[in-house]
Amino acid sequence: MKTFSGDLIWFETGYSRAEVIRRAQYLRPAYSFRYHFGYSNLMFLAAGEIIPVVSEMSWGQYIHAKLLRPLGMNRTYLHLENFQDDPNVAMPHHVDILDEKTHVLSYMGWDNVAPAGALNSSAMDLSRWVRFQLNMGQWNGEQMVSSGNLWETRKMHTARPLDIGNRRFWPSMHFNGYGLGWKLCDYHGWKVIGHEGGSDGMLTRVVMVPEENFGFVILTNSINALTLALEYYILDQYYQGKSYDWSAIYLENSIMGLQRIEKDWEEYLASADRSLKPSRKLRKYCGIYGGDLYGDVELSLDKGSLVLDFLPAQRLIGDLEPFTKDTFLIRLRDMPSFPQGTVKFYLDDQGNISELVVDIPNPDFDFTELELKRQ
Repeated sequence: MKTFSGDLIWFETGYSRAEVIRRAQYLRPAYSFRYHFGYSNLMFLAAGEIIPVVSEMSWGQYIHAKLLRPLGMNRTYLHLENFQDDPNVAMPHHVDILDEKTHVLSYMGWDNVAPAGALNSSAMDLSRWVRFQLNMGQWNGEQMVSSGNLWETRKMHTARPLDIGNRRFWPSMHFNGYGLGWKLCDYHGWKVIGHEGGSDGMLTRVVMVPEENFGFVILTNSINALTLALEYYILDQYYQGKSYDWSAIYLENSIMGLQRIEKDWEEYLASADRSLKPSRKLRKYCGIYGGDLYGDVELSLDKGSLVLDFLPAQRLIGDLEPFTKDTFLIRLRDMPSFPQGTVKFYLDDQGNISELVVDIPNPDFDFTELELKRQ
């Protein structure tokens, strides 16, 4: 599957873990089996759901009993309600670099896909996790995980291409790939093992150089490239005592990328014939649309405007604005991290509205995967 394929099945929905996995069968494969790398939250969920089958403990109970408690990770929580009364927590943010606006976001729920990203932790607790990894599964004299199994996770299982254009910045990098839950590369002659974890408004990065017994953790309360800039700055300083200005490099790249996206969107808006009105009266578009993968969405009229309600996800509600003929613009309410997108309606041979396609371009959730047929 493509990276993040199917994530809308669990995002903010009330589906159980079993139901999320069941619905994943309707996703269309993007590659042949094990041919190409794609990061899949759904497959981490599927792996986690093996635990209650073989241990008679839930994933959360097992993780707490076998890892968190023995490692003394006492400020690592499995559920949002566990730390709601804790005053010493960070809040997630969305930072609009171009408009220089900052929005405080609500915490994102992960319970129905918990094995992929439900842990909320602290710098101290994550330092214990890194030390445990660098000690090859030993903690307080006990071999909690076999060193052989840890090495298996750090072997390259899927090669990933190196961008030739980046040789100017990474001349010492010769391989890039994915292990089992770890990203792998070489840097300054050493094997670097790391991974990031992102939630809406939060980003974490864990980096280790096992041969040097060296590792670090980066925690941020917004989604941006700062974690990458800090990673390479720290590694450069450790190995060479000097570094590029990675922050400036990544900031410039981020701004250029956002400007390119904004320019493409503005050109798309300008290219459309805005004089073409909807081909049907607005009430004709109303109704239930859905499919096996996601379930149903409901389109209704509210004060003369169309509103799209993603019924499985309580927080996903979008306001539609006529754009050109049977294409409408959509803006999700209370979701500032999502850009404006489109909803396009398709007609059958008899001229009846038969399907809608939502396209809200963003790096994390592919709305175009959802098959939403008129019910």
